[in-house]
Amino acid sequence: MKKEDVTKKDVIHCKSLSEFNRIIKLFDMDDEYLNWDIYEQDTVLFPFEDSYGEINGYAKKCNYNIIYSGEIPPA
Repeated sequence: MKKEDVTKKDVIHCKSLSEFNRIIKLFDMDDEYLNWDIYEQDTVLFPFEDSYGEINGYAKKCNYNIIYSGEIPPA
């Protein structure tokens, strides 16, 4: 899956801190309030909202498509 294929209805699941940081950089997200330590391996990023959450929280409740960060190659 290419970066361009990600839509506003998708969230990106990051199982590691390095993937978390890679996706933030790839989507040019404002990381001021993004914190890996809260949910750790259960973290999902909302790339078009500059926000994050827990995989079984808001993203699941609102039927976002969950994409594993490893499916998105580096730029």
